[in-house]
Amino acid sequence: MRPEWVPYGAGTVAFVERNRRHPYCARRYKGSNKNRSPLYRVIGYFVTEEEAWQALLEVADKSEEDLSNADMTFSELLDHFVGMHDELSKITIRTKVGCAKGYCKHLMNVPYREIRADDMREVLRTVDSTGRKQQVKSLFSSLDREAESLDIPGKRYAQFLAQIRPKKDDSRPEKVPFTENEMQMFLEHRKERDMDLALFLCYTGFREGAFRKIRKENVDLDAMTVTGGIKTKAGLMRTIPLHPNIQPIVARMMEKPGEYLLTNEYGKPMSEPELTGRYLMAIAPYTNRHHYLHECRHTFYNKLQDQHVEGYVIDVLMGHAPQDAGQRHYARVSIDRKRESIMKLWE
Repeated sequence: MRPEWVPYGAGTVAFVERNRRHPYCARRYKGSNKNRSPLYRVIGYFVTEEEAWQALLEVADKSEEDLSNADMTFSELLDHFVGMHDELSKITIRTKVGCAKGYCKHLMNVPYREIRADDMREVLRTVDSTGRKQQVKSLFSSLDREAESLDIPGKRYAQFLAQIRPKKDDSRPEKVPFTENEMQMFLEHRKERDMDLALFLCYTGFREGAFRKIRKENVDLDAMTVTGGIKTKAGLMRTIPLHPNIQPIVARMMEKPGEYLLTNEYGKPMSEPELTGRYLMAIAPYTNRHHYLHECRHTFYNKLQDQHVEGYVIDVLMGHAPQDAGQRHYARVSIDRKRESIMKLWE
């Protein structure tokens, strides 16, 4: 219960989460981030609301400078990292927060200065996937850097973690592009059910996730272009000209009900399992091996390379940031240049 009188600027108590052992957070407002979201100095987490208010009153006369970050917990440091690094992509933030909540629950209320390398290694031993291990290690490295910036005392232990290497039996299958014969078979049978899916991806280079999120409002049938993309800054909302071989495909997709380009017969956005299943059923009679959805993107990239399209143009079409600094900052690829490159794909 809130006391009858609380000094101005002493702070407030927030109920954080019902399942926490210490669900009441005593905190003091200290400013806003770049997005004008409030940032708080966390005083501590407590079992009861009364304990939280008492902790606030005990430090009410202390200035911001007097409140040290020395006792900042793992959870508080993670919250601070997310709040202060809004330039990071949503996928990066979601991955790091997800790793913390999934694998580091027992560390959440531990002061970060007390976490040692053995604690980090113990977390890594509970992770099965090599990719996840790399993400969790990246989380520890990010929090170590954040702790350094906040002058949290203690050694930074993430640097002592061993490099995560894929196991021999954990290696991902090699992505193999479609052959010229396979592509010709797809084109010859383009009217077969769901063959549109493979051809669209092979002629545009979109990731399957981006394909599912393209809205019809971002398709221009007059200019014959489609705009979409996910994952990276360079890949977001890039415009790809439509090759004549898939222009009828896109026109048919636009006639289906729903706001998204890729929908099922009921006008509902197509889920990833449904897209994968339909794609595999469509290409199965015309290929002798299993081809993952992402191999369409590999096929697009390799065909452009075979046609001697300039590397930085391929990067733009793929949604990659060019490696060369000059090209990254100064080179611009016009829609006509893109269309010229797209026209070099399969006739």
